[in-house]
Amino acid sequence: MIRNKNGFTLIELMITIAIIGIITAIAWPQYERYKTKNRRVDGVNALLSASQELQQCYTDEGGYIKQNGDDCPFDDTSKKEYYTITADPAMTVNTFTLKATPQGIQSDDGECATLTLNHLGQKGFTTTSTPPGTLNRCWSQ
Repeated sequence: MIRNKNGFTLIELMITIAIIGIITAIAWPQYERYKTKNRRVDGVNALLSASQELQQCYTDEGGYIKQNGDDCPFDDTSKKEYYTITADPAMTVNTFTLKATPQGIQSDDGECATLTLNHLGQKGFTTTSTPPGTLNRCWSQ
């Protein structure tokens, strides 16, 4: 008796679905981490851009506070709105510290929660995760 096979057996179909499930379970968290890191680069770039704007104002005005008493202006949002950029209220004529605070979907980034940059180019971050992030990991582009 000759049987003609034209389809998949139930076992073959279940094995295929199981393999797809395992691959998805492994790949999805990695993909989410990749997206978070990619959005973090947006925050780093926004901080660097704001710092450059403040440095230009320092060159033009002789300080980070203008002669009329106003703070030098800078772009306070990242391009994709994942971070809000703020200056430390203690900005002086010769010093500043910028802070990138995550917002929206990026607020789940506990590894590198808040990024900081000062007038000397010193980079920093705060973390809320265990194990904590590293400076190199948080600021790598």
